Amino acid sequence: HYYITNNLSNMNIGHEVLELKQQGNKFFSQRSYEEAISCYTKALLKNDKVTTIYTNRALCYLKLELWDRVLRDCKLALEIDKMMTKAHFFMGQALTELGKFDEAISSYHTAIESAKSRKEHFGDDLHQALRRTKKKKLLKEEEKRMSEEIELQTLLTKLLIDDLEKYLNYSPITK
Repeated sequence: HYYITNNLSNMNIGHEVLELKQQGNKFFSQRSYEEAISCYTKALLKNDKVTTIYTNRALCYLKLELWDRVLRDCKLALEIDKMMTKAHFFMGQALTELGKFDEAISSYHTAIESAKSRKEHFGDDLHQALRRTKKKKLLKEEEKRMSEEIELQTLLTKLLIDDLEKYLNYSPITK
């Protein structure tokens, strides 16, 4: 799914800003993410209060796997609109990729609640993303647990070998 927001015609954002945004959307649809970012950035320089331009640029950064930039743009959008569903959704994706699973899960929960309250339809995408992140978190925890178990087994084996060597090398002095 593409989550580029197109419909801003009813908002008073300025003709030039709207043109730059539409040009960015065109570049995005052509998978020219750097060019789209350039258009969105120019639009934001003219009007930095349009949340959908931040989230459109954040989506480009998601495609380019520039996680910190995704987070920055989502946070800027959320400063304007605390319950912007897409900002929480994209933030959750970036946080997941950064291995910050608890924060990502929180972002997804907020996105789901926001979508419900705003009657926005994301199909099952929000819930799927939440499930994927929870699964990644569990796999990471299991990986850590197994690593710790291997370390413990290695230590126990070493201690047993040390004890066995001491026992075998022990010779009581008899007179």
